[in-house]
Amino acid sequence: MIGLRGSDDSLDVDLGMGAPVRAVFDLVRDKGFKAYAVPYDALRPMVTPPERMKIAIDSGVQMLVDLIGRRSSRCPTEKIVVAGYSLGAEVLGNALGNHDVGRISAAVLFADPWFNPKDPVAAGTFDPAYGGQYGFRPVYPSGLVSKTRSYCRHGDRICQSGLPNATKVEHGRYVPDQSCEAAKFICTRLGVSPPHVQLVVVWPTGFSKAATPFGGTL
Repeated sequence: MIGLRGSDDSLDVDLGMGAPVRAVFDLVRDKGFKAYAVPYDALRPMVTPPERMKIAIDSGVQMLVDLIGRRSSRCPTEKIVVAGYSLGAEVLGNALGNHDVGRISAAVLFADPWFNPKDPVAAGTFDPAYGGQYGFRPVYPSGLVSKTRSYCRHGDRICQSGLPNATKVEHGRYVPDQSCEAAKFICTRLGVSPPHVQLVVVWPTGFSKAATPFGGTL
């Protein structure tokens, strides 16, 4: 699994892939996956000059495309999965839309700032009337539709620009809901059993479980 972290995320945290991508990897790692983080410059868009930002993004795209090419040549039977979060999703989306990366088995994007709610690959809890903060990304080529999912949460102002009351808070809430969905999608694409996800409920001290609508059980 190749991961692309979001803006200002450290390569020393979450395996260098960003929290949502790391969460997906943790769910599928027992399926034989190995992790690799693309070491591109994950700069902050609002404080970085546009020309420098473009260089960083384009460099990340090229690094990803070159990596996919090398892995495809050296390990022709290897299953390649790519996932990106926020700025990393922008880099991944640019690679998918403008380069020949058909060798990948699955691609997952979280909070793409060019999110297109009209694209068949769109997934999540988004409002279809709103999209990415930079505009709507062109629809992906038909050959990538079955391989790709682009997740956006309702209220995430990065991929739901213009939505009333959208904030940055939802931008950090792709774990566990969308990360679990993404892990299941990847497993389905690769023909392996989906991850087992266990829900653990921790009841506060002195809280009456009988007072809940669940009667104390889930």
